[in-house]
Amino acid sequence: MAKTVVAKSTDTLCGIAIREGFLNCNPLRAQEANKAYRTRELLAGDKVFVPDLRKKEEGRPTTDTHRFKRKRWPEPSLRFVRGSKTKVAAADATLTFLNISNFVTNQAGTSGTAAFPNGYSFHADADADPDTFKVEVVSPDGGAKIKVLVEALKPVYKADGTVEKWELFSGAEYAARKNEVELVPTKSDAKRYRSRYLRLVSDEADAAAVPAQTLLVTTMSDGLAGERDKVEILDQHVRASYKLPGCKAAAPVCTVRAQLPVGADRKRCRIAIHVFRVAPGGALVAGLTNRALRLRVLKWFRRAYAQANIAPKFDGPGIEVLDPPWANMIAIANPHGSRTLGLSASGTTSTISFDLGAVSQGAVLDWFHDTSVTVNLKPNMTPKAVCDAINAALPAGYHGRVFPNARKFNDLDPSCDIVITKADGTITVVRNEATTDLVLAGAGNLAVARVNLVNVDDSDADSEPTTPELRKILRSGTSADTRIDYFVIDRFASTTLRGVSFLASTHLPADQRNPAPLRWAGIMACNTTSGKVMDASDNLPFTFPHEAGHVLHDRFHADAADPNGPTEMMSGGGTTAANAANATKRICDDPIQVNYSQYNPAQPTQGAVNKVKVAAAKGMRTRGAQTLEGW
Repeated sequence: MAKTVVAKSTDTLCGIAIREGFLNCNPLRAQEANKAYRTRELLAGDKVFVPDLRKKEEGRPTTDTHRFKRKRWPEPSLRFVRGSKTKVAAADATLTFLNISNFVTNQAGTSGTAAFPNGYSFHADADADPDTFKVEVVSPDGGAKIKVLVEALKPVYKADGTVEKWELFSGAEYAARKNEVELVPTKSDAKRYRSRYLRLVSDEADAAAVPAQTLLVTTMSDGLAGERDKVEILDQHVRASYKLPGCKAAAPVCTVRAQLPVGADRKRCRIAIHVFRVAPGGALVAGLTNRALRLRVLKWFRRAYAQANIAPKFDGPGIEVLDPPWANMIAIANPHGSRTLGLSASGTTSTISFDLGAVSQGAVLDWFHDTSVTVNLKPNMTPKAVCDAINAALPAGYHGRVFPNARKFNDLDPSCDIVITKADGTITVVRNEATTDLVLAGAGNLAVARVNLVNVDDSDADSEPTTPELRKILRSGTSADTRIDYFVIDRFASTTLRGVSFLASTHLPADQRNPAPLRWAGIMACNTTSGKVMDASDNLPFTFPHEAGHVLHDRFHADAADPNGPTEMMSGGGTTAANAANATKRICDDPIQVNYSQYNPAQPTQGAVNKVKVAAAKGMRTRGAQTLEGW
């Protein structure tokens, strides 16, 4: 009896025809009601008219047993699967999403160091990577081997940024994002075919490492803030297609397909970049451009963190351009928090004095004196008490903000800073600072942070409370504890140093943790002895993602002695200068765990560090949760 069938997203005309007892789709295509489907593929919701079957009688003796073989059966289908050791192929679960693999592309196993298998059968080493998958086709047309086209699909966005549909990439972008994979029959079913184990990878080096078993799902960013920058790795889909050899129709031949999203439980990491100018109103440091900074975030951060199902999102000011930091921050008792003696060498009451002035931004920058400030000191004043006294002594029109720092290990009190500004917005500078206090006169106990962006003091970079210059840089922009704020300078005094991260340090006692904005943040150099770090090139591609990893994970480095340590993005040996399959770009996840160093939560001695086996991807998503948001 004739009927109408509503097509599903996985249906083809041949599939419906076979299901209804026909040999192929020709009888369905011949129907006037189905003429729209002669020149295009079926879509979900299409109404397909199915005519009556033509009956045929076969005469056979009723006293014998006869076998009738249904031609072109079973109905064709395609799906993504993982495979299993114990189940028959038909009983394996169908996947509902795919993930970028965290493994080194040509490695596998529970250790992460075995060779990636290239056979078709179940293999425990390949199965150890939870992100491997296979393509399965049920084909009524048989054959020793079949081929399936696997492609990445590009998201097409609506005006509000949500995805409207998916389409094929074009040109060279498409050529790099497709793979024709070979399938062979499974042992349990001659018409059920499986591919080798496959992986999704996010860069060209990984795709080239095992070309027959990878699909490239990557960025197309150019940093120009246009359509190419919008394309997220984690918004893409993967589609597999198999053209049915038994379909006798003219193009388009019936093609069975399956399509899955990339990434489960996707998160966006809020990021802001704060870049300094060489001079007020001038060019950016190191010849940088906004395009270069966008490209570093939207290309390499995206690629590195896709394996953790995290993508960057510009937040707050996005990219903030700042004038050079001015010398308006006085650091008291850096770094050890020493208290005042209250006496001078002559036995009189000790003092702190300094001049306040402003910088005129004419054709030539010029400093002019405004006023002098002198503060009498009492015995046993803490650094904060000294800063409070300075604040109280400021003349009208000036305002001070007092910033207690983290207490350094084994010290009684924390150091403290005061940033002085003028109410009318005029640039304020401090000069001629001096003290007669016999304690504060010691090295570093009274200092003004004078930042030279091509020679930034990093002498205490990795410790709380860090250097006055680094603290001044971090207090120069618009920061928030709900994102990662990175400040971009030209270079550090240690020219090998590429970046410094400032952690929440949740394993330490509260008074030894850096306060805002000296946490959830970092400082990146542009120029190093290893070359450029934040320009538009691909040099040191994983350095910026590496520094962000410290902040998200609230941990230090992966142990170089760990079998998987050298390829971790958080490798303690420094990130590799160029991308490669074995580059420092992996973020381990279960079952692979890597030894990482961190502050010992027990703190048997102040500042003690221990090592812990962790799945870094999971750690970054949980410990960095306050900088992340849902998709």
